[in-house]
Amino acid sequence: MRIKARKLLSFTPDQLKDILTGVFELEFDDGQVIQTDYKQTIYTRYFWDLFTQYPQTPITTKHHVLHIMGKDRLSSKTHILLLQECRNSVIKSYGYSVQLADNLSKLIYQITNRLYNTLSTELAEYSTSVDILDFIEIIDEPTIKQTVDNALPTEKGIQDSYLKYSKTKRF
Repeated sequence: MRIKARKLLSFTPDQLKDILTGVFELEFDDGQVIQTDYKQTIYTRYFWDLFTQYPQTPITTKHHVLHIMGKDRLSSKTHILLLQECRNSVIKSYGYSVQLADNLSKLIYQITNRLYNTLSTELAEYSTSVDILDFIEIIDEPTIKQTVDNALPTEKGIQDSYLKYSKTKRF
């Protein structure tokens, strides 16, 4: 199945969760086509709110999360780089002005906030945390306890301890 990227602007990311499934081809304004999936495209759609507000901006493959990630995983920099690509394209299409920069900054803040809220609520079951009881259990583990007791109070000592920690299979 082939879907035009611009057509996705007609739907919110929440609506796309009920529409998109599996893997499909996504066609951009410049005619380029990529193979992607619903998760990557729904994530990307949050950033495309810039294009709903500034529709003269062509949507290209560089505005999709796959362009930013390449073969890597999503990271803490992914959303920043994707927002930067989208923002720069809007400015290129509309011409720089202080008013445009202010409007884009506000919109980027809103997009980031909406994405954060969605990810933190919908992905909560996939998140882990450590409480004080977990921490005590880890510190009392014999291999780690020995490493802490024998650590030298130097930068090299800390690096060596970290390497020993990372080799502890249980944690």
